[in-house]
Amino acid sequence: MLAFEAAWWIFVIALEIPTGLITDRWGRKRSLVLGSLLFTLGFLVFGLSASPILLLSAYLIWGLGDSFFSGTDTAFLFETLKNQRATEKYAQYEGFLNSGALLVVAMTAALGPILLLWTPLSVPFILSALFGLILVCASMFLSEPRTQESSIENSRAVGFKSTISMLANPSVAGIICLKAIPEMSLAILLLTLPQTLSNYGLPTFQFGWWIALIFGLMGFSSMWAGRAIDFLSLPKWFGIASFTSAMAFILSTATHVWLFPLCVLPALFLPLIEPHVNQYFAERTLESNRATILSVANAAMSVVIATSIFGGAWAMDQFGFVMAMWIFAGATIVLTGTGFTLWFAGSRNSATV
Repeated sequence: MLAFEAAWWIFVIALEIPTGLITDRWGRKRSLVLGSLLFTLGFLVFGLSASPILLLSAYLIWGLGDSFFSGTDTAFLFETLKNQRATEKYAQYEGFLNSGALLVVAMTAALGPILLLWTPLSVPFILSALFGLILVCASMFLSEPRTQESSIENSRAVGFKSTISMLANPSVAGIICLKAIPEMSLAILLLTLPQTLSNYGLPTFQFGWWIALIFGLMGFSSMWAGRAIDFLSLPKWFGIASFTSAMAFILSTATHVWLFPLCVLPALFLPLIEPHVNQYFAERTLESNRATILSVANAAMSVVIATSIFGGAWAMDQFGFVMAMWIFAGATIVLTGTGFTLWFAGSRNSATV
């Protein structure tokens, strides 16, 4: 199964930029419809899989559908709000949408094991495919955002240059480094959750309920994404997320049960921060290359999560659980220093131009 997971991650990462380019040329609505269709087909193949070839095909179809959604949904939402002159509400809207998705994941994790007591393994996948059909129908009724650029064809060359320029901006690189910290923290939390629960003497047999609790808390956290900046600036949120992530890695090796909530705390920062990072990128790109830029950012996230999962498994196998957690705490400190240095250097350069 780990080999199929690896194939999925490699496939998704490789397709992020090509599908972003297709979306920028083909349109947001068409990509969302195609992504929904592939999502539905992927889960249907999962439900009918009776051989390793079919299972691998299901992973790849699902991954292709996911790559068409990635970046496209963010670009669609931002451009729709831009046409309505309401981009200041972007983080709030994305927060609510992400909250719904996270709560669905939590519900699935909680009820899935119960459903499997009375039904075959194929039933949850077929139900997911039915949900995919709802997405297909909903996406077909969406309206393509009107272009704000005078000539989309002539702007592509300029847009491509803006893509390269933005990716070379130290501030962007710094934000990607800082956003990688809560992503890494969440991936390692899920990877090591059985061991962490065992350290604290908490029951591990209802693993799905613990996953449901974590994603449920993330869903409620995401509801507040729109107001997060009213309380603290984005750099301060990044700083808090970095500190709590480093502490969570260290505390994962502890045994005092009252410390366990601190191990889960970093997972709550990603839903708060991600909408503001997406808005930061969307506001600084041309419409002709917006989905591509956002896909690059999502590809970076996929690389971080995949590296954390497979690298974390390797580190624990080579060095043991305790040493691996200290290694990730050290990586958090390095990413924090690098991220803030690049971000502030880029901001200072922008101020002097």
